[in-house]
Amino acid sequence: MFARYRSVGHRLGERAVLLDRIPASARGAGGALRFGPDGKIYLALDDAANGRTAGSLASYNGKVLRLNADATTPDDRTPFSPIDSPVFRDNLFVAAEAGRHLIRFQFDSNNAERIIAAERLMQDQIGPVRVVAMGPDEALYVASDTALFRLAP
Repeated sequence: MFARYRSVGHRLGERAVLLDRIPASARGAGGALRFGPDGKIYLALDDAANGRTAGSLASYNGKVLRLNADATTPDDRTPFSPIDSPVFRDNLFVAAEAGRHLIRFQFDSNNAERIIAAERLMQDQIGPVRVVAMGPDEALYVASDTALFRLAP
C-alpha cells in the first residue's frame, strides 16, 4: 500500500491510501521510492515473483511508475498511464526477477500504445534483476540481489 499521512497535532493522522492492491514477492518484496528533479514521485516495484507481470502493461509490478505527489498520473503521460520509460525516449525498461534479465520495450514514437520491438538484455549475466530506475545523470541503474549496475545511454 502507498499512503499519505498528514501531521495532526504532531502525530501522523489523516491517512489517505494513494495506491493499493499491488502484489509483492513473498520471498522478499523489493522497491524504491524517490522524488525526481521534476517534483514527481518515481516508484519502482518488484515483479511479485512472477516474470509475466513484469512484461505486462496491465500490471504495475516490475516497473517504474512516475506519479504526481498525490499519486495521480501526470498530465504529460500517454496513454494516461504512470508507467515510465525514463532513460530513452519511447522505451520502457522492466526488471524481470524470475527471468533473470532486463526487458526493453520500444514504442512507436507516433503511437505510444504500439510496441514495435522487445528484447531481453543481460540474460543470466547478473542474477535476478530486482529494480531498474533512471539516475539524475540520465544513466539506467539496475539492481540485482548482490550488485548495482550503471548503464549509460
